[in-house]
Amino acid sequence: MALDFDGVDDQVNHGDIAAIDGASAFTMMAWVNIDTLENLGFLMGKDGACRLLMTTGPGTQMTAATTSIITGDIAGAAGTGVWVHWAYVFDGAGVGNAARLKLYKDGVEQTLTFTGTVGATLPDAGAEPFRVGSNTSNAVFTDQKVAHLKLWTAALSTNEVLQEMQSYRPARTAGLIVWSSYDERAATAADYSGAGNHGTITGALVEQGPPVGRGHPVRTY
Repeated sequence: MALDFDGVDDQVNHGDIAAIDGASAFTMMAWVNIDTLENLGFLMGKDGACRLLMTTGPGTQMTAATTSIITGDIAGAAGTGVWVHWAYVFDGAGVGNAARLKLYKDGVEQTLTFTGTVGATLPDAGAEPFRVGSNTSNAVFTDQKVAHLKLWTAALSTNEVLQEMQSYRPARTAGLIVWSSYDERAATAADYSGAGNHGTITGALVEQGPPVGRGHPVRTY
């Protein structure tokens, strides 16, 4: 199952996840199915510290960002009506932009075009909440389905990204700060990581989910 955002005020707000601010390593991932390709097709993150978003215009573009001016972009990244797994991996110990900020689509690392220089730590966005489905000002909402949100204060390897993509439960628990399956019919998106970063659901409904769901075992690679 998954949460279905219809683009009108729908979102999940996980509050201020302070562990993201100034982190030297961070990974966020989720399964995403875009219903309508609008100006903003997909958005999640803590604005000012980390964002994963898809925009349209002359063409479709997926962006992994630490700030609005420090980005890694890939053109033509996604269509509509299909489940895609996205993983954003930040590793401040890496040398150069490509080693510090990575984007995976369905477990495959993408080649990004960078604007600006990715720093050794994520910026401190203060009390800004981590949101899925809307931006910081609640002025933009997206039309999409989302499932299996997982966040870590760790830079997952390629094999770990592939493992997590195909596992309902997190295979890696070290550094886990959010595991929210988004498959419960409730007003709260429960965080099962133990960190208490539960999300408040506004408007979104539970619908059919991605090809990985309850009952899928943790896979090893």
